[in-house]
Amino acid sequence: MKRWMKHPDNINEPLTGAEITGMTFAGSTLTMLNVVISLFITYFYTNIVGISAAIIGTLMLVTRVAEGFSDLSMGVIINRTQSRWGQARPWSLRLSIPLLIIVILTFHIPENWDMTAKTIYACITYFFLFTVTLAPAGIIGTVLGTNMTSNAKSRQKNAVISTLFVLIGSVAGNYIVMHLTGSMGDSHYTWRLIAIIFGLLSFTGQLMQFLLTRERFTNPVKDTHESVKTSIRKQLPTLIRNKYFLIMCAVGMMTALDGATMGIMLFYFRYIINNIDLMGVFSLVSLIPMVAGIGLTQLLSKRIPAKQLIIGGLIIKSITLMINFCFPANLPLFIGFTVLRSLTRTPLLVFSSVYLLNTIEYGEYKTGTRAGSMIVSISGLWNKVGAGIGGALVGWLLSYGGYDSDASVQSILAQNIIVVISFLIPLITTVVILILLSMYDLDKQYDSIIESLRERKGI
Repeated sequence: MKRWMKHPDNINEPLTGAEITGMTFAGSTLTMLNVVISLFITYFYTNIVGISAAIIGTLMLVTRVAEGFSDLSMGVIINRTQSRWGQARPWSLRLSIPLLIIVILTFHIPENWDMTAKTIYACITYFFLFTVTLAPAGIIGTVLGTNMTSNAKSRQKNAVISTLFVLIGSVAGNYIVMHLTGSMGDSHYTWRLIAIIFGLLSFTGQLMQFLLTRERFTNPVKDTHESVKTSIRKQLPTLIRNKYFLIMCAVGMMTALDGATMGIMLFYFRYIINNIDLMGVFSLVSLIPMVAGIGLTQLLSKRIPAKQLIIGGLIIKSITLMINFCFPANLPLFIGFTVLRSLTRTPLLVFSSVYLLNTIEYGEYKTGTRAGSMIVSISGLWNKVGAGIGGALVGWLLSYGGYDSDASVQSILAQNIIVVISFLIPLITTVVILILLSMYDLDKQYDSIIESLRERKGI
């Protein structure tokens, strides 16, 4: 079949500044939106709307698992797509307006409805927000990155820059939410304004990603339903044989579970520290050091292997979480260790996406089949399962602890549950990630694998 790209085999060409800009802006605005949802949506539903924490926990689990299958579907759709713009890129344009609309609707819950109607509305909009827009948007960006270049140095450079601006976006997102709720009041109107702001930012990011990027490589298939089923049947067995892909799926699942429990921090500051205004300080001390950590990671990675940096950061995180769990109400200790954790977690943030993308070439080297979109989609599925479990644990455990959104002081059991979610669950996930990454050594083989693939293709 004739390929529609001008230079389909020039897959090792580095990314341009404009391409990095487009992908970075799309990624950072999407992250800002995800930060608002992951940190504040449980609080919004329970304390502003009044929905039960147990219902929210169940909603998050069901939605995130469904979102994982949405990832798989999007991977198949991208794999079938053939256009003058590429396979993944045109979907950034097609998704931009639905993303804007659904984000706004999610936070526009009518105040005069009864609780049953509010709960149904919240479940529908939250479900569609993730399965129809956020999940596909994440897959589009990741697959686009794999189709733009296989140059390891360019991928790493893009990962560093993207991570930097993602962190800046996270700080900005936290600041905007805390500033607006603090100055305008914690009301339905304020949260609707927040939804409009972040919806417009995400809409603009998708447009920029479409306009500024270019796909250099595609893996086109015949545009028939049977050929797609054949492609899936061919690719899935190769993924099972890709041990490094399986490792990164598990790492992604644990990382997502850890991240989903961050939604407990508003409750931690309100009921353990007894000062919810310090949430803004927490956002700064947890995110700004990560910006410095990116530069430090880039500097140290020239002398120390990335894997050693990641392992060292995970060990430090484990120790500090254990101490915070023992002394949960010690604010100076918590702030100090938060800075340290933020500084040392950046190697994992920077290199985990590179480690996952590198499994695409490893799989092609071992089996002869390039399964880029399937690798991204299935890893996304496990990320969503992890996020769903994490979000569900927050809601279910709060409900088990007897959390009362109308009470100014929570019961001892509820406070203990908040501490467990804040520190013990992240400690467990960190130890599991540490064990998994100790088995990953693809980075030692990657350069020789790329050379072998280039020789096969005569590039």
